[in-house]
This record gives sequence, structure tokens and C-alpha cells, in this order.
Amino acid sequence: MVDVRRFTRATGLALLTAGFLAVAGCSSGPSAEQMAQLNDMKNEVAALDKQVSQKEQELASLQKQLDAKNKELDQCKKDQELTKKRLQGMK
Repeated sequence: MVDVRRFTRATGLALLTAGFLAVAGCSSGPSAEQMAQLNDMKNEVAALDKQVSQKEQELASLQKQLDAKNKELDQCKKDQELTKKRLQGMK
């Protein structure tokens, strides 16, 4: 009977101590410094997202220019082949 009381008292004291430590270690919210860091990170993410969007637009523009140049090159090759055939026919 005495051992059960000691065990119960020791367990209760351990749980109470653990509870106080848990409550003391937890704050009700982030600190001002943590909020400032969070806002800085949000701003950085927004700036990086904007940069990614700009680069994607730039890539699309360059791809369009490349497609136009490739089309022009294909036409030049066709014209060159036609000219070669005509020159062969003249000989």
C-alpha cells in the first residue's frame, strides 16, 4: 500500500513537472523577430516567383525567335536545292 502511494506520488510529481516544462517551453505565438524573418522570406519568395515568371516569358520569346529562324533556314535550304537543280539543268 505504501509502495503504491509512493509510485502514485512520484508519477504525479513527474507528470506535473513535465507539464510545467512543456507549458513554459511553448510560447503563445511567434516572436517579432520570427515574424520579421517570415515576412522577409515571403518577400524573397515573391521576388523569386516574379523572376521565374520573367525568365519563362523570356524563354518563350527566344523559342519563338528560334522557330522563326529555323523556318527561315528551311526555306533557304529549299531555295538552295532548287537553285542547284536549275543550275544542273543548265549544264
